[in-house]
Amino acid sequence: PADHLAIELALTAHLTAADHPDRLRLVARLAAWVPRFRDALRACDETGFWSAAADLAVAVLDRATETEPTHQGANDLRRGREK
Repeated sequence: PADHLAIELALTAHLTAADHPDRLRLVARLAAWVPRFRDALRACDETGFWSAAADLAVAVLDRATETEPTHQGANDLRRGREK
């Protein structure tokens, strides 16, 4: 599909809303490759728009997995929640 990540994130949102047990497996799978995708995107994103969207996706996945953040932006978001 043209926007594989959007489809995967939409499915993740649907499974999460339904509290479906497969949501954790899908989130873990996405968390394994989306940070690398974000990094590759930064190299070719002239405007920064898509990189910022990918930063948001990584932060959401970090939050969903409750693991160590995969980038500094997620650390900043977590510090903001703790205040």
